[in-house]
Amino acid sequence: MQEIHRIAASNLQDKINRFYRLSQQDNRNFYLVIQINSEYDGIGYRRVEGRGCSMEFDKALIAGKLRRWEKYINTFRLPAWDSIPDIGLYMEQVLSLLRDYFNYIPPELVEEELITPAAINNYVRKKIMPEPVKKKYYRLHIAYLIMICLLKQTLSIPMIQRFMPFGMSEEEARIRYDRYIALQHVATENFVEGVRGAAGKILDHADAPAGAADDTEDLVVVTVIYGGLAHLLAEKLLRLEGKTLADGGSISLEVT
Repeated sequence: MQEIHRIAASNLQDKINRFYRLSQQDNRNFYLVIQINSEYDGIGYRRVEGRGCSMEFDKALIAGKLRRWEKYINTFRLPAWDSIPDIGLYMEQVLSLLRDYFNYIPPELVEEELITPAAINNYVRKKIMPEPVKKKYYRLHIAYLIMICLLKQTLSIPMIQRFMPFGMSEEEARIRYDRYIALQHVATENFVEGVRGAAGKILDHADAPAGAADDTEDLVVVTVIYGGLAHLLAEKLLRLEGKTLADGGSISLEVT
């Protein structure tokens, strides 16, 4: 494992700018590393010897895929509460249903199953979701699993445990589920808008912002940064649970 070199700078934008300058000076023999944990939040790089500019992308293909993805993701919806089956499903039926619900994730991008029997049993054991009733899963169970699948794309299981109330009544779960679905739609729209701007030059938009990615490799870096910062913000917010101004750390705008 090659060493991660931290990029020293006073703020996140300066770190990103320094990364780009370094990559340009060395024929892009670097790739970006976003390191996130409780001790250090930052951006660094590893040197990749001999990589050069080996990545090649067909601009027309990428632009077409981006437009296709945008159209699909903008029409994607998770099921409304009342449309979730409440007839009692067995494990394999639940797994099949969840795969259908989350079909916006391309199979080639899924390194492992979205959800497995072992994972569901683990959620029950850790009291993240209620136990099945005589090995059958009803609307309440499936709603829990949909919310867990949304959260686990970014949060660790311990964080989900802290975030998901255990023992919700069906009405409480419905209210929370409806809110999750609404937020998923809004967040998707905002993300798509951000990607449209970042990919403006690739999509040949006349009004592409000055900071738009010049090519697909740059767009990959931008989206990695989006994902890293979103993960970081979610973790930081959750760690503030129960804190006050007295014990929640500094809120000074003087960043050191």
